[in-house]
Amino acid sequence: MIPACGPYLPELLLEEGDIRTYLGTDTITGMPVLLYLSEHALPFSELSAPHLLPFLDSGTEGRDHYLTAGLPLTFRTLPKTLPRELLEDIWEAGLQMLQGLHEAGKTFGRLTAHHCLLNGKDVLFVGAGLTPGSEKTDIRNLAKLVMHLMGGQSSSELNTVMRNQLERLMQNHFISAAHLLRDLQNRPKTPTQSVLQTVKTTPAEPEPEEVEFEETEIKLDDAPQEPQAPPVVVRIGWDDDESWRQVQSPATAHPAQNQNTSGIMRYLATIGIAVLLLAGAGLGWWYAARQQQAIPEANSPTTCCVVDFSLTRKSQPYNAQAKLIAVKVPEGSSYKAGDTLGLVPGPVRFPSVKGEYVLKVEVPGLRTAPFQLDMPTSGPMTIDLQ
Repeated sequence: MIPACGPYLPELLLEEGDIRTYLGTDTITGMPVLLYLSEHALPFSELSAPHLLPFLDSGTEGRDHYLTAGLPLTFRTLPKTLPRELLEDIWEAGLQMLQGLHEAGKTFGRLTAHHCLLNGKDVLFVGAGLTPGSEKTDIRNLAKLVMHLMGGQSSSELNTVMRNQLERLMQNHFISAAHLLRDLQNRPKTPTQSVLQTVKTTPAEPEPEEVEFEETEIKLDDAPQEPQAPPVVVRIGWDDDESWRQVQSPATAHPAQNQNTSGIMRYLATIGIAVLLLAGAGLGWWYAARQQQAIPEANSPTTCCVVDFSLTRKSQPYNAQAKLIAVKVPEGSSYKAGDTLGLVPGPVRFPSVKGEYVLKVEVPGLRTAPFQLDMPTSGPMTIDLQ
């Protein structure tokens, strides 16, 4: 086992060379760290730039000098296969980081895939200033890293601006990070935006002028009124005395009775509408309750599963951390075969996808067999290393 460097325990070798890179743990806080060890003194620079993790501590242990950089608790290394969107995010985040360094008169130096990490949707870089460099080599190293992540060839799925930038840089053309970033951010991100920008540049046709007309206010007193018809007279005659009697027409005979009848009808209509509204509301509530009972929690999101892993070997706890690698993942998972899910022992968060995972533990110097894990699951899990 590698001896501790101060309070930092190196656990997993990521990169060899004059500067050895280890993934380790701060034994005081329990947080993950990156350790850089070298027989030569390492420069401790307080660098500040977007997407750049700073160094936290430095010191010596025996003949080795070390530097440490703190990592987020939920960090993860780059997967073997990267989608187009992630490649574009790495390129843009790298340009923003280099622009910040170059404007401060600093450079990054050697840049490989081990200097790039993910934390959720954020792209992070670490290890700046450990080796000498220049603005030209920094830009070219970032382009080489993106080309390496694409398998060595520029993908036709990339946006046209980024693809042209990579091709020019690989032909030894020097373009500053600020210039590359400005061209990249000014590009239309979608065809819809291109159409919108074209529409904005086209002069709009003048709108027709509205013609206002003065409205003449008509008073009720001035409005012409139709002449009212004279009341209808009904003559009734009796044969007994040959006399006649005049009475009012049936339309005006009982005005009070007609007003009472219309008021009752309006009251009944109001009551009927209220009853219909209440019945409709009750029916809607009953239907919603039946639907809720028919599909209990079908649309409720499933929370992510956190499994606490522990390692044992020969019935003894094994405290050195190792990588937890995915061999097979269920359909719909955000991970792919070969991805690193996290470090064990410790908690590992799985995506909210049900199914069978086939996992293995990668321990330097040991050969481990894959094992099966069905998700979701609860409770800790112990992995016995043979």
